[in-house]
Amino acid sequence: MKKVLFPITAVLLLINSCKKDEPVSPHQNTGTLSINIGLNINSEGSGNRLKSTAGVEDLKVMIFTSDENEYLVYEQASEMPDEIILESGEYYVAAHSDNLVPAGFDNPYYFGKSDLFSVEAGTGQTVDVICELANCAVTVEYAEQTLNDFSECNTEVSTSGGSLLFDRAETRTGYFELEPISISCTLTYSPDGIVRILNGSIRSPQPKMHYEIMISTTLDIGNATVNLDIDQTVNIENVELTEIIVPVPQPDDIPRGNLLITEIMYDPDAIVDTEGEWFEIYNNSDHAINLQNLVIIRDHNYYHTINGSVELNAGAFCICARSSDAVAETAYIYGSAITLTNTAATLILNNYGTNGMNGTQICSVAYDEEAGFPEAKGRSIQLDPDCFSADEAELASSWCPSTAEYSTGDLGTPGTENTECN
Repeated sequence: MKKVLFPITAVLLLINSCKKDEPVSPHQNTGTLSINIGLNINSEGSGNRLKSTAGVEDLKVMIFTSDENEYLVYEQASEMPDEIILESGEYYVAAHSDNLVPAGFDNPYYFGKSDLFSVEAGTGQTVDVICELANCAVTVEYAEQTLNDFSECNTEVSTSGGSLLFDRAETRTGYFELEPISISCTLTYSPDGIVRILNGSIRSPQPKMHYEIMISTTLDIGNATVNLDIDQTVNIENVELTEIIVPVPQPDDIPRGNLLITEIMYDPDAIVDTEGEWFEIYNNSDHAINLQNLVIIRDHNYYHTINGSVELNAGAFCICARSSDAVAETAYIYGSAITLTNTAATLILNNYGTNGMNGTQICSVAYDEEAGFPEAKGRSIQLDPDCFSADEAELASSWCPSTAEYSTGDLGTPGTENTECN
């Protein structure tokens, strides 16, 4: 039987399993359990603009013993009987919506857990489980002057697991797992050839919080602010940010194959993935190329624009990495904006185009062990030096595992010539 209650500070949608006055257990050492599941669809942050992705009846319900062992699972709360027969002992109940992802629009994830309780033989027990927002909500808004001054406004909000792009027309709420959040805003003013990049972070996002990011800047250098409004009852907190003024990319794009991705470390073993991932770029042309404003893309979903000058001479290699700890020879750090998954991914290097998302492709590698790419735990995969062309670099047969050890103790040849594949 469903009930709807309206407390002062939240809206709770409850499924109530009615407890009988004198529950009867069919076994001597069992009792009965009734579970009330509630869903709190309010937030503690500004705006309170959350919504439920599922009804209470769709929540997954799990019963655990006191030593953390899973005892009973209902894929949906609607499948629960009014009374559940349990052996005597101590338990707790957890419930959650089945939609947790690192980052997603309109995707609040709810979780709740009861206190530890006892079931005694021949008696009945009732527990309440209230599910609340367990990831955090993020929205991005642009000040009117910013929209007037810049023709393109794009803000990438990302964690190590995923990212979302908020353009000038995006009004949806993004939801993120609770790990450090990076903010990278790119504002383009085409007539004067200016790109303004603002970088900030939310170091320790909290559950049940709605973070509103307001981008407010003008064309005047030094007049940029990014405000993070956490709650209407607290002071506005400024996000730490750095500002870079860069020229708009020139129309003469780098031709396909003039740069190549020649080595990829996507599964380091000596240090954790969040610090040790990297890939190598080779200048396959006969002249120097600056990588600034080129776009790193993973799986056509995650974008990062190289926002610093990286001069790469003809016939030279450079390393792009998650952190400075990945490789001593790192030339550019892209941070958490791009993650190299251990199963399979497509890694692309693109020209900027007009907005960072529509440029032409320079090179691409779709690594996948099932497609024939080598196994790479604790070692990089490397492109055979005899296969340094855009077409050959896309073939699994052109790649082999590295065998030489580098600075971290893993295997690879970062920033130096690849060894020939057998």
